Amino acid sequence: ASPDFVRQTEPVDIAEAEALVGHALPDDLRDLLSTCAEFRAFFGESYFWLNPVREFIEINTNADIRECYPGQLIFASSGGGEYYALNTTVTPPRYAMVPTIGGPDDALDQGPSLNHLLERLEQGRLFDEPPE
Repeated sequence: ASPDFVRQTEPVDIAEAEALVGHALPDDLRDLLSTCAEFRAFFGESYFWLNPVREFIEINTNADIRECYPGQLIFASSGGGEYYALNTTVTPPRYAMVPTIGGPDDALDQGPSLNHLLERLEQGRLFDEPPE
């Protein structure tokens, strides 16, 4: 991946995202957000766009998104028809891909870590069975 980084995320923004989900973000997502406020890269043929925290807070507080994807913290997109989200309806939370048009049953599990999600992007395996 050839990343395009944009400044660090302010700690206050990370705290606001954590307040939105009601608990601390997983370390891997928190670390990525602490490193950069926005991140864009291709992983294989798949595009990954980490939205700035302020943007994903706005996305996640939208009533339609909350109704369609309860418990999913959308934090990134494909730049096309999918969002990447943290599924907080399970413990521990897992990463998921959700279509921009759909509902809770349309979320596809991508695994227990951000690394799993990014590896699946790189390998073009987003629609395969998820890892444990």
